[in-house]
Amino acid sequence: MSDTNPTSTSQEKEPAQPGPRADLQHVDSPYFPHHLLGAEQAEVDKLVTWVEEYLVPTFVYAVRQDQPWCPQWIEHDDAVTFLHAAFRAFQDQINTEGRSGLTGPSTWLHHHLLPTLKYLRDPQGPFKRCARSTSKVEHQLPEQAPAAAE
Repeated sequence: MSDTNPTSTSQEKEPAQPGPRADLQHVDSPYFPHHLLGAEQAEVDKLVTWVEEYLVPTFVYAVRQDQPWCPQWIEHDDAVTFLHAAFRAFQDQINTEGRSGLTGPSTWLHHHLLPTLKYLRDPQGPFKRCARSTSKVEHQLPEQAPAAAE
C-alpha cells in the first residue's frame, strides 16, 4: 500500500506567499502604503515624537563642532531616512518578550543606533553646516547637486 495520493499531481501550485506588510515598511519603500490618506504623515508624526521625546533627550548631548546636531533634522532627507530606519529597528528589537529576546535592546544599540548617530553627528555628515553647539545654531541644508547639462 502506497502513502501517496493518487489524485495529486506533481504540478500542484504552492500557496501564494503574502506580500510585505505595508504597516512594517520604511517610508521610502515601494510597499509603504502611500495611497492611504494620511499614512505617511502618521508615520512621520510617530517618528518626530520618538526622536524629539526619546532619542534626543537620551542620546544627543554635548552638541559641538565635532558632534553637530540639527534641531531641524526633519528637513534633512538623509537624516529622516536614517532615523526612520533606526525607529523601525527600535520597534522590532526593543521588545524583550518578542522574537528579539533579551538581546534585542543590545542589538538595536550596537547595530542600529550607534551607526546612525555616528553618521548623523559626524563633522562631515548631514548636519555639518547646522548646529555647532547648544548656543550656536546655523541651520543650513546641503547644497543641491547641479543639474546635468542637457
